Amino acid sequence: MAGGLPVQLTSLALLAGTVLYLGVVVWLLTGIGRSRRAPGTTLPPPPVSVVVAARDEGDRIGACVRSLAGQTYGGALQIVVVDDRSGDRTGRVLAALRSDWRAAAELVLVRAPDPPLYACPKKSALAAGIDRAEGEILLFTDADCQPPPEWVGAMVSRFDGGVGLVAGYAYPHPTAGVRQRVLALDNLGVAALAEGSIGMEAPLACTGRSLAYRRAVYDEVGGFEAIGHLVSGDDVYFLRLVTARTGWGVRYCADEAAAVPSAPPPLHWGALLDQKVRHASKASRYEGGARWLGAAVYLYHAALLAGGLLAAGGNQATFFLCCWLTRWLADLILLARFSPRASDRFGLLLLPVVEILYIPYVLLLVPLGRAGWFRWKSGTAPLSRS
Repeated sequence: MAGGLPVQLTSLALLAGTVLYLGVVVWLLTGIGRSRRAPGTTLPPPPVSVVVAARDEGDRIGACVRSLAGQTYGGALQIVVVDDRSGDRTGRVLAALRSDWRAAAELVLVRAPDPPLYACPKKSALAAGIDRAEGEILLFTDADCQPPPEWVGAMVSRFDGGVGLVAGYAYPHPTAGVRQRVLALDNLGVAALAEGSIGMEAPLACTGRSLAYRRAVYDEVGGFEAIGHLVSGDDVYFLRLVTARTGWGVRYCADEAAAVPSAPPPLHWGALLDQKVRHASKASRYEGGARWLGAAVYLYHAALLAGGLLAAGGNQATFFLCCWLTRWLADLILLARFSPRASDRFGLLLLPVVEILYIPYVLLLVPLGRAGWFRWKSGTAPLSRS
């Protein structure tokens, strides 16, 4: 490695980071393979409650509830919708649905506490819904999602005797436009991290757009009390709480027929930045080995930035390009292996763009998220930096 000491140190850091990154990708691929081979349950379908928190979702909540009413699940199904202090027509839409309800599933309407019980208002809304839920299994999705008919059945099928929580796959739809396709690819990467780490029994991610756990698990960890002071994280923080405090297993449901479409991410740059900083804030609160892994990945991206700047100046350009292509090919293999839907793979053409964008995403947004610089919903006040 020619060049001065700074160039050599940067090259060594980039080489070490690339080797580590390859190891993580192999680890995730192994986990995905184990996840796909995990057997399902043969037990009779237990009673299920689907809990949805809705805040200012008057234009979307009707489609969400109707999709839940159309589930093909063979057991008892209850739908609990929580109006989280909406200022639009959400309440009127829900009341109209309730007055004209003809589905076999029971529909229960709840109002969230005002003021919220927790720093994260959504946790307060979900807790209010869970209080009214009667199912043995609790399922969760967002008000801007439309779960397919097989969703409940596929998620519940992953609960064998020792499984307490099941994470599912959700994707943004539609994905017209380059920006939306890039964001969809980012979503795919997070989902691959979720299934791979869950398959290796070290869960790192999940999404509240498709999540399920036993009511007994919720009660065992004391609900959201232990994570109520944390902004956001009704999904990932709860997942980490379950793995840290209980002996229940965790599974992933990657069935294509159970993939949940959701509204596309916001196109307004301010709202999009808020969302991404909020998502990045969760990674900053990992503990134990996950925290060390996160720190290593952060330093790897710093080395990528330094290596790219050196290559632009004519130093170690070939070496940097080899490291970059190695990372790109590793990510391509991982995402192609994970993709539950064939159409997800078309977005892989934009992977080189996402690889570039991930450098500032990791280096800038994670510290901002750790500092708490985001808002929960547009128009709300900044939340505490706990």
